[in-house]
Amino acid sequence: MDDILRLLITIVVIPLISLLGGKFIELVGTKVKQNKNEGLIKDASKIVLDSVRTVFQIYVESLKKSDSFNLDEQKNALQKSIIIIKSQLTPKLSNFIKKNYGDLDSWINNQVEATIHTLKKK
Repeated sequence: MDDILRLLITIVVIPLISLLGGKFIELVGTKVKQNKNEGLIKDASKIVLDSVRTVFQIYVESLKKSDSFNLDEQKNALQKSIIIIKSQLTPKLSNFIKKNYGDLDSWINNQVEATIHTLKKK
């Protein structure tokens, strides 16, 4: 009986433990990568939000008060936001965006427009 039990452990249990251990390590690695990616996109999104808020606070509000916030000034505000964002994105964040979302400029423009839309709704 002991021989059968040892054989069963050797043939079934040990390989099963190895397989499950490998899957567990793979799962943990995937989870760590997801958390890292979530952190990077959260950092990039915060840079966009802070930049848009800054341009709105400093530039847009003063133009609106003087009733001179026209289409050209909207474009200027967008460009000011983009300049601030690009100056604050680290190479790591820029590379992450390019790798996962494609063109950096398109991503920034989309995020700025989405942030403006969200802030207008508040």
